[in-house]
Amino acid sequence: MNMIKEFTRNDRQKHLLIGMLLGFISVILAIAGGLYKEIIDQLDYGGFDWYDLLATIIGGICGNTISLLLYFLIF
Repeated sequence: MNMIKEFTRNDRQKHLLIGMLLGFISVILAIAGGLYKEIIDQLDYGGFDWYDLLATIIGGICGNTISLLLYFLIF
């Protein structure tokens, strides 16, 4: 399965964006937020999507990296 093709489906861009926003605070928060969203999806729609969780975590890592870079550039 092509990973790039998989990340362009559905609402995975939203998962990346939310993960980045949560990642500015903490990667752990992004992981917890992604897990929470997927558990709710499991209960409501009957499906846990690992790619959505992965997109949220990758976004969290990117957001945290950007915030650390900004911190070290400012101080």
